[in-house]
Amino acid sequence: QLKPFDPQAGPRMSGILKMIEILLNTRGDRVPVLGFSNGPLCTLSMLRSSERLFRDCMKHPREIHAALEVITQVLVDYVRIQCQKGVPAVCIDVLYGARSTLSKKMWIEFEVPYARRICDEIRKNGRAVALHNCGTGPYFDAMIEYLSPQAISYHYLPDDCKSNRELKEKYGQKVTLIGHINCPNTLFFGKPGDVEGELSEFDPGFSTRRGFCPRFRLRIPPECLSAKC
Repeated sequence: QLKPFDPQAGPRMSGILKMIEILLNTRGDRVPVLGFSNGPLCTLSMLRSSERLFRDCMKHPREIHAALEVITQVLVDYVRIQCQKGVPAVCIDVLYGARSTLSKKMWIEFEVPYARRICDEIRKNGRAVALHNCGTGPYFDAMIEYLSPQAISYHYLPDDCKSNRELKEKYGQKVTLIGHINCPNTLFFGKPGDVEGELSEFDPGFSTRRGFCPRFRLRIPPECLSAKC
């Protein structure tokens, strides 16, 4: 039986909150320090496993919604505390909001009502909302319609776009785009020249206009990161 708890009392959550405080105090005057939280479905899958979660969404939807309600209560408190510590924005990982994981209809049913409450809490505290999804074919249209983020961090093109040009034309005026260097190949196994080459392949003006910034995953070779920085 899941029960709500104070995020400040949880070993992992309290550690993240402490880390945010340290980063704000030591680097906050030089670089943006964003808050972060996994979304409700992502959190539940860590307790249940993705395979069982997907099956339960089909066979036991009532129980899934009940679990998501408890999880959301905790995550709302979690992001509120992050906002109170002074982060300018909080990023929510809506892991399953992509074609490679759940259908759009299913994602809207099982995650959107709960993720919206978390996003509303961030805005209520005067902070910006960012979303993250590293799946194939993320549902930008649904994310923007239902969750109203200021930015979306992504790894692959949205499900309704076939090129960076189309992505920019369709969503560039609606949300800040944070993406999407090829992490598995270019950053992990490539060289600095490969990073520079991939950046040059973006539609001219894409990465220089307001509303776009390149995104990398963590644990990449420092020389490849230096190639961009």
